[in-house]
Amino acid sequence: MGGTYTLRISIDPVFPGFDVWIGLMLHNQGILPERVYPPIFTITGKPPNGVSYESSSFTYGIFSGGDFTDYYAGINRKNFRKVLDPSKGIVGKTTIDPPLPRVIEPCNKLVIWTYLKLIDGPSEFTVQIEIAVHTEFA
Repeated sequence: MGGTYTLRISIDPVFPGFDVWIGLMLHNQGILPERVYPPIFTITGKPPNGVSYESSSFTYGIFSGGDFTDYYAGINRKNFRKVLDPSKGIVGKTTIDPPLPRVIEPCNKLVIWTYLKLIDGPSEFTVQIEIAVHTEFA
């Protein structure tokens, strides 16, 4: 129903070279269309100095039925390294163009896959990943 939605993930310990895939499914459960803006990523490390990262995001949809499962629920901890590519997204699937902002009609879904890789930092540290997605009525 419009607003900013934030997901926070804390990981301890992490190290340079650590990577993670995060899949978000956005579902407009309201009665009005919503405009979805690109996610904003914030990475905070403890200790705070010297943490750098690279990221890429891939957007798929818009889905009105269960076909989103090929883009979200069909990917799991056993197959994600084969199915997800940091430079392409889901292997063999086409992202929507332009990716975001995008209007999602009621009952429709959108899938965003994000890849994050920590480049530099201490040998071990704690990291908090924050992903914020802003939506508004279209």
